[in-house]
Amino acid sequence: MWWSRVEDFERDAERATAEQLMAMKEWASEDEDSADRPGMGRNPKARRLFRRMRQVADDRLVALDHTSSG
Repeated sequence: MWWSRVEDFERDAERATAEQLMAMKEWASEDEDSADRPGMGRNPKARRLFRRMRQVADDRLVALDHTSSG
């Protein structure tokens, strides 16, 4: 799985299950970390993109939690 646009990630997050969202969040977190490593992979623009995707997954997980708990 790979998204190049936050809009596409958001669209997929809207219809994802909690398990899928956790996988999406993990994917974004790993890529955010790798984009911030010094050397070959350092890319601040990519880091911001993946951070936003991770935040989208976090926000959606919180929203799912609120709808399931009450």
